[in-house]
Amino acid sequence: MKLTVFILILCVSIPVFALSGKAEALLDRLDNDFPSIKFQVFSLENQADFDLERGVNGLEKYLEGSNNPDVREAVKMAVLSGTFWVYTENFPGISIDGKDDDWRKISSREADLSGDGWDKTPSTDLTEAGAFIDRKGFCYLLLKTAGKIRKDQWFDVSIFGGEDATIHYELCFKIEKTGDISCWVNDRHGGNGFRLECTAATCVVFESRFRLDDFPELKTGQGIKLLFYPRLMDLGVRKIEKGKSVVLKRSMENHALRLLLYLLSENDYILNDSMTACIALADSYLYGIGTAEVKKAVLTDAEGMWLYYREVLERQGRNGFLYGIGELPLLAKLFWADRTGSQSEIFYLPKTEDSRLSRALYDQYVITPDLLEHAFSLVKANGLFDGRSLEATASLVEEWVWDNFRYHYGGLGDPDKLSAGEKALISKGDDKVLVGGETRRYFEMQAAPYQFRLYDTYGFFSGNCGMHTVVSRTLYQALGISSCRFWYTTVKSAGGKEETVVSKCHTFPAYFNPLFRKWYTHQNPHEVNERGEKTVFHIWKEARHGSCVEGSRSYQDFLYGENFSFKQINILLSKGIGYPVFSDVYGSDVSDKSFLAAAIRTLPKDSDNDRLLDEDEVFFGTNPESVDSDNDGYSDRWEIESGFDPLSSSSPPGETMFALDGFALEIRKKKAFTSVPDPEGDSKVKQNVFDISSVNAIIKDGMLYAGVTYHSPVFGLKSSQHELWISTKGREPVKAWVRGFPSKGTCDLMVLKNGKWTFEDTDNDIEFKLYADAEFQIPLKYLGNPESLTLSYTVMCGPEGKEIRASDNSEDLTINIIP
Repeated sequence: MKLTVFILILCVSIPVFALSGKAEALLDRLDNDFPSIKFQVFSLENQADFDLERGVNGLEKYLEGSNNPDVREAVKMAVLSGTFWVYTENFPGISIDGKDDDWRKISSREADLSGDGWDKTPSTDLTEAGAFIDRKGFCYLLLKTAGKIRKDQWFDVSIFGGEDATIHYELCFKIEKTGDISCWVNDRHGGNGFRLECTAATCVVFESRFRLDDFPELKTGQGIKLLFYPRLMDLGVRKIEKGKSVVLKRSMENHALRLLLYLLSENDYILNDSMTACIALADSYLYGIGTAEVKKAVLTDAEGMWLYYREVLERQGRNGFLYGIGELPLLAKLFWADRTGSQSEIFYLPKTEDSRLSRALYDQYVITPDLLEHAFSLVKANGLFDGRSLEATASLVEEWVWDNFRYHYGGLGDPDKLSAGEKALISKGDDKVLVGGETRRYFEMQAAPYQFRLYDTYGFFSGNCGMHTVVSRTLYQALGISSCRFWYTTVKSAGGKEETVVSKCHTFPAYFNPLFRKWYTHQNPHEVNERGEKTVFHIWKEARHGSCVEGSRSYQDFLYGENFSFKQINILLSKGIGYPVFSDVYGSDVSDKSFLAAAIRTLPKDSDNDRLLDEDEVFFGTNPESVDSDNDGYSDRWEIESGFDPLSSSSPPGETMFALDGFALEIRKKKAFTSVPDPEGDSKVKQNVFDISSVNAIIKDGMLYAGVTYHSPVFGLKSSQHELWISTKGREPVKAWVRGFPSKGTCDLMVLKNGKWTFEDTDNDIEFKLYADAEFQIPLKYLGNPESLTLSYTVMCGPEGKEIRASDNSEDLTINIIP
């Protein structure tokens, strides 16, 4: 009896996920807008471990109930034939030039015995054949013969598809006496022939490229087999040599679609929100390369990411964030959903016997929802966000990382320069490192889980700029901020040879601001001596989302522009990279540098230099010729970013609001501000830069606000540090020195005690900003709550390595403080 009950329960518990006629009819309708979706879903029918019909019904609701074009676009990305019909061969970049030196990494090549041609003619004696299909659906062909290829030569390629090889095409290539190459197709399975548009070249070998989309029937099989025949025409008789066949295998399962249907079956979606599809796309690579155990973890974590996204939405709503994650466009959401980390080090994972990602490696390298919750706990505990200003949040996050980072150039740095404790903690050996008594692969240090475990154990993160980027991006992600990775290098020729060596490089995170639909950076590149060198600026292109083949590897591309000055790059980054430009770069071919080059060389116009582009000013209705359109003392950009009306002088209200935006406008608008002028032309730097015009200050609610203006614009000019010297009178006279660093946007406070200058811990309460003006905000509690104070300002600038301290000094300014 017990056995019978057990069998009954077992039978009932086994899910049967055959699609109903209603679901098939729904897929027929969807197939018009999303070609091949019906066939793709059918391929999941016997494999899905979730209710496939509920997923299909959820897809209909997700699409039909949304009027946001991003939703349909994201689903198209998941259903894209290029994602579904993806091949195991990694595309290395082949040029159709009649040479085979760029085919070295192609594995689908077959050698053929030399001297076995039908008529012993070297030009028809096949010695090697190869083929592969790239991720964009192009088929590449290579044929090599024992002798020089003749101009009256023919090449035939038979293509077989389908499980029973009933689909058969014959490609005929003819090399004309002029050297031109023509091609047509004989349809061997019952259809008519047609001319084929393709690219071909012959020199040492014969090469060709054509689109597989021209042969739609080939998309129904598990693989494609090709046979190659070089031949001549002699009195109508074919003299051919049959070469070995080349087989191209492919996966029949679209992991992105599988994950999307799974999430939809669990009702993990919001109408008009593309995040569900973005999570599926971002996790498809991990699912594709994972073991069975990892696949289960990916399903669980994909749902966990959805729940974490909902929590971030609610958290941002509760705290009145002005830069909500729900307002992100498609590509920015896709970057937020990515869990492999900014360094993409899964590319370097050691391969197991079956080339799968093991659960142990998944836990070591992959960001999980639990890790994001942990990262947010650090964000919350340290106050690393400002819901009214994304720029301020970026500063808080990255400066906290700097303060808690043991920085080592090259990852580990010079061991001789490490402290005794650091030597015991970190040592280098081949490609492995000893960290806290554990041996790790060096690349694991660039994974977020490792860095946060390191912080939990020792109280700091460790490594180089790439690892700093990993940590910063994870904290951004925990806050609901989308981020990506930028990289620049300076390269120069090595001894006059063609190869180049990197002389300087730096990687740093960028964040997306939905208010302005642009990518910005908190860090900007530092200028280096570029004599004989060129600057290369990269956007790290995370291009793995279509890599859905089981056992395949991730790949990365760099989109970059060359020969740009640091000044050009800094201007671009300070103005932000617009979403359309970024999308073009992300979607372009890796060899096409035109998008980013155009963005850098033809920078959008900002007539008033307020970091709000003219095109943005038109959108917001502000005056492109005025920093402050409503003349209330607050810059247009700051008002927009802070949630105020840039066209109303009563917004923000009152006298107590101060904007740390690099403009001293609001200080000079207050009724009780104090100011001292400074003569023009007295800078000690040859170019007369950072020539002080005035120092302005006001005290409100226990805070000193100081703003310094200049006689000529300082946008993008380099300076090492800005110093505010303060002496106070009162019960406890204080002499203090506040030092601001433009590259970081941070401040140090030193106080003179017992004849020695001592650093004071201010917990980041003192703030500094440089843009058009230099601004300081300093709580009086660090100055002994004085009755009056006198301050003077000085700047250090000049050529790198030859900076002039006190290149200009201001006059003294005294403020009496009324209790």
